[in-house]
Amino acid sequence: MNRLRQAAAGAALATGLGSLAYPLFFRRGQTRLISRNRIAAPGTLPGRLFSMLVMEPGSLIMERKMLLGIKQRAEDLGHDDLGRSDPAG
Repeated sequence: MNRLRQAAAGAALATGLGSLAYPLFFRRGQTRLISRNRIAAPGTLPGRLFSMLVMEPGSLIMERKMLLGIKQRAEDLGHDDLGRSDPAG
């Protein structure tokens, strides 16, 4: 059973300060989730440096953990589907 539903091709969240998208790519029976974001760094030099040196690395760590969690849950669901004898679920 395919649990994936496509919302809208090319959908992304955009604000005045940046954009965020999680596109799904399908290829050879596999799905890849990519995280893409762009953040503007307006303001003073100290503010931009703080953002670049402190906020961005922290954001990358949290985002990686989130994506690995999504991957694990998706793989668990896939394994559950393969182990079922009743295709209706």
